[in-house]
Amino acid sequence: MSRLPLDDPRWNELTNAYGSAGDIPVLLRELEKPSESWAWDDEPMYSLWSSLWHQGDVYTASYAAVPYLLDAVKLAPPEGQATLINLAASIMAT
Repeated sequence: MSRLPLDDPRWNELTNAYGSAGDIPVLLRELEKPSESWAWDDEPMYSLWSSLWHQGDVYTASYAAVPYLLDAVKLAPPEGQATLINLAASIMAT
């Protein structure tokens, strides 16, 4: 799956639930770091869920983020794997 590089300025042109998606690369980079909790209501998962799949709506940045969400599955413990897969599936099913 082709991806928009996280340092690409086009992220600022994409949208999320709150406007410009310029903050999404920062949140996606957080998924590369070890985390004590991968629950959907802990950061960065909470911000990703609320920005990319807000009350069932998706945005241009939502689709751009999917490859990064799926890559993060490999790094996450089982709880995080389920959360990441659910977010990616929710985006793609909408």
